[in-house]
Amino acid sequence: MAIHLASDAGVSDYEINTSDVERALNLVLEGERRDSEPTIDVVLGSDDLLARLNETYRGKAGSTDVLSFPLMDGVKAPNDLLLGEIYISLQMASEQARDTDTSLEVELARLVIHGALHLFGYDHVSDEDAQIMEPLGDRYHTAWRNGAP
Repeated sequence: MAIHLASDAGVSDYEINTSDVERALNLVLEGERRDSEPTIDVVLGSDDLLARLNETYRGKAGSTDVLSFPLMDGVKAPNDLLLGEIYISLQMASEQARDTDTSLEVELARLVIHGALHLFGYDHVSDEDAQIMEPLGDRYHTAWRNGAP
């Protein structure tokens, strides 16, 4: 499995421990136990970037905290295939961390876990789907906070 982390030009003011993001993503990848060893791209971006993506691909105005783009929607990914991309707004993550009195690293872990679950086909559009996805995300996040590798 490979994880590619990148950031766009609007986020140079943030100090980020990328190993925390990678550890959170690894928990989901290992927990979902897929036969393939996918690559996932994670882009830590600006609100402007997320707003453009949100408008272009979801038809929604304004920024959002996390967007996921699965590249093999509904298809089992073969080995070494790019599973998808996760885009996270660092500005929004920072605001949410401040609002919940937590660290940016904790919020980034929550968002990357949420995004990764979307790449594996989980959703929260319906209440029924949310009752599956949200507790699963909470379990991964708790494991991450407790230091799981």
